Amino acid sequence: MSETIPTEFLESNRAFLIAPAGYGKTYTIVSCAQKLSCEKPILILTHTHAGVAALKAKMSKQGVERDKYRIDTISGFIQRYVLSFYKQSDVGAQDERGFFANVLDKSLSLFIKPTIKHIVLESYSHLFVDEYQDCSKKQHELVEILARYLPTHLFGDPLQGIFDFREDPSVKFPDDFKNFQPFDFLRIPYRWMVNGNSAALGAKIKEYREILEINDAICIESDIESNFEVVCHNPITPANEQDVLYNPLRRKIKQLDTESILVIMPSFTQNGRRGLIEDRAKMLRRFDYEHKFNLVEAIDDKTYYQCAHDIDSLIEEITTSPLNVDYVKIKEKFEEISFDSQSLNMWFNSSGLISKRDADEKVFSDKLKLCCDKFFQDACARSFQELLLFFYQNNRRNIKRPDLARQVLKSLEYAVENNTSVYEAMVKTKNHIRRNGRKIYGKCFGTTLLTKGLEFDAVILLYADKIEDKRNFYVAISRACKNLIIFTESKQLSFRR
Repeated sequence: MSETIPTEFLESNRAFLIAPAGYGKTYTIVSCAQKLSCEKPILILTHTHAGVAALKAKMSKQGVERDKYRIDTISGFIQRYVLSFYKQSDVGAQDERGFFANVLDKSLSLFIKPTIKHIVLESYSHLFVDEYQDCSKKQHELVEILARYLPTHLFGDPLQGIFDFREDPSVKFPDDFKNFQPFDFLRIPYRWMVNGNSAALGAKIKEYREILEINDAICIESDIESNFEVVCHNPITPANEQDVLYNPLRRKIKQLDTESILVIMPSFTQNGRRGLIEDRAKMLRRFDYEHKFNLVEAIDDKTYYQCAHDIDSLIEEITTSPLNVDYVKIKEKFEEISFDSQSLNMWFNSSGLISKRDADEKVFSDKLKLCCDKFFQDACARSFQELLLFFYQNNRRNIKRPDLARQVLKSLEYAVENNTSVYEAMVKTKNHIRRNGRKIYGKCFGTTLLTKGLEFDAVILLYADKIEDKRNFYVAISRACKNLIIFTESKQLSFRR
């Protein structure tokens, strides 16, 4: 970045910097951390775990000393305070509906207390909050409290506000920022001017942004000079989706000469809600024959906690009824961990394990039976870990949600090492990711929510004509640094909001 950070911005006690995606907001945070001379670290908050990892990476790349900053999600930051001063029973279990809302409500009454004010003042010198457009009203209320104690700098862009808070609406621009001094000194699209990226693509995305700022509709056209392609296809049906979508998608991926690719499937309403994790897991298996893409999942998806809880329940059931040997229960747990039915039906049927005559298959079947029987004889986290690991190592390509299986295995390992329940281990595992962030890179398949704030050489956006919110469209296209490909039924896109 060559733009100078105004002294007035650095010295302001309440500042708000607004800038588009890719214009250097994150690097401004890094530069501020370098320039500010403080005895205490700067507290930097954001919304996503990928954002935490990205901030840490940029701090490290620029050589900012680690003791100069602390980075966390807003949710993770307040959760640490609330759970230090309240009992777990006061806010509920982490996987319960309303847990994060309860934590936020508790934090509003906690952070106004003199004791907490003293802790904050002794711990930090400044507060920086990134991706501020994603704050809810209550989160903004919390930041207002913290801003009484610390010089506070907010960074955001209203056109990237894609979090949908049902009971706690998002902040409103500019109404909610009357107590903050506005700044807009970032004017250059740096993301597309470095690392061999496409300046022409940056200019095209800027052009589309200017249209979206004043309109709820846009007409998109391919622009070869900008490395921007619109694939306009026929309406997708179950009968034609292979030819209309999956085959062309595989060809486009093969043509892209990069290992940095993000394929985005938006969430939309069509015969129920589409684009959820089950839809994405199924779709990935349809185009990723070589198993090179990572399916990006929400860290706190309820399935992780439910899986862990159900393994604990099975262990307890077998322990209390040791004669209740039922191989189908193992199959059910493997199915919950997301092994596909084809791989499971090869080894299990409605009666239990299937006897094999083929020599190689019999070796595996006998070992599987041995692992199952060991679990039935001594039901515990260790024996289930050995059973799951054996099946996983031989069927890892038959898992619909690889991260779910990996996290269950990590939780089992933690449970064995620390003598805890699998559920408690899953909570610990997830909290570790929450504190340290999550790196998302390579070839990924995800959503705008799970990948916002990140950059990829190439982005392929699917179902563009189904996107209901222009902010989601803008976030999706602005992830691309070198190539952008959009699949759509119509070049004329209209948005509800």
